[in-house]
Amino acid sequence: MTTNRRRRPSMEPRSPHIAHAALWSLTLLALAVSAVLVHPSPVTAQEDVVLAHTYSYGTSARFRITAPGTPNGTAAVLTLRINDTRTESHGAAFEAGTAVVDRDLAASPLPPFASITTWWTYTAADGVETKSKEQMFRYSDDRYDWETASVGDVRLHWITGDRGTMEQALDVARASLDEITTALQAERPASVDIYVYPSRTDLVHAMQLGGHSWVGGVAYPELGVVLVDAPANAEGLLAMQADVPHELAHLVMYDMLGPQGYSFVPTWLEEGLATHFEARPDPEYARALETARGAEALYALPDLCVPFPDNPLQARLAYAQSASVVRYLRETHGWSAIRGLLHNYGDGQSCEAGTERVTGSGLAELDADWRAWYDAAHPTGDDGEAATEREPVTLELGEAGPWLMLMGALAAPGLLLVGVFALRKPRR
Repeated sequence: MTTNRRRRPSMEPRSPHIAHAALWSLTLLALAVSAVLVHPSPVTAQEDVVLAHTYSYGTSARFRITAPGTPNGTAAVLTLRINDTRTESHGAAFEAGTAVVDRDLAASPLPPFASITTWWTYTAADGVETKSKEQMFRYSDDRYDWETASVGDVRLHWITGDRGTMEQALDVARASLDEITTALQAERPASVDIYVYPSRTDLVHAMQLGGHSWVGGVAYPELGVVLVDAPANAEGLLAMQADVPHELAHLVMYDMLGPQGYSFVPTWLEEGLATHFEARPDPEYARALETARGAEALYALPDLCVPFPDNPLQARLAYAQSASVVRYLRETHGWSAIRGLLHNYGDGQSCEAGTERVTGSGLAELDADWRAWYDAAHPTGDDGEAATEREPVTLELGEAGPWLMLMGALAAPGLLLVGVFALRKPRR
């Protein structure tokens, strides 16, 4: 007769294999704990740790961490990540629970309107290496009280002037974004901030305080930031019709191709496209082209693959010629070819190879074809149309209304004068 007995797991002898596995697991766990104790990883700072920063644009900045109980003399390191493109580290020591890093912004400027992310690492009172939370701020020009108008994803900031005029400029910016993204079949930037300085002198000074010498409009595509100069009046609105679309085109191309791809685009295509989208082309571009053609001083297209000259007259010709080449490509090959060029260059194609894959022509042949096209459109002795003239931007009535009213107001005196002379002219 067989009797069934209930087993009691706690009294059962364990298998030798199970016992060895358990012993091995405990050994690994002990080793892991020892490694952590010997080589501790930075831990997040406690809630009573306070980070702070202050700055005076172009003058000085102070970064501070307060961690109560931290012994005097404890070393700390401040890390700054600037525009997500580079990092800097600066040492400090705690005194009375606080460590401070001061920065001379005149000697070591930060880029204007840069995105700054900061954090600290130090050894806390309990001996644990600690990393603080991260703190991010925009290094804006705090010398001014900026006014702001916004619609959707576009914000426009200005210092002085008429709000109604600046809201019309905001409409121009939004309409330009629509045109650019439609032509390039690109997505709109997530957000755009346009800062309008009241004069060229003010913009130049702001750029110099930020360590830059460029004196024209500028775009920071990685930040979605545009800086231009224009008085907040009707004259300034006309200027912004050129400057704002130009800089917005850079933002769209950057988002379209990414940071690395954007850096591969040759200057003639990048700046030629941006100039092409200007809603109010500079008449000096046409004159520069005509003068250079007459003097046989036009650039060879390969020479425009690199950054343009600093000399204002040479730079104006480079912009004008690049915009004219883009117009030639649009009229003869269409927007699809231009988009193909952008993507080819964004993939790392050389300045020469990028055109061959899309148009079937190298740069030299493309240059010759453009010159023949330009000569046919602008016979010698005929000023012809402006080199950057485009079809007018098509706006919805709600967006175009303020601009049309402004143009009507500006044109009314001239139209009235023409009407008076017409009435006085004798009939034939």
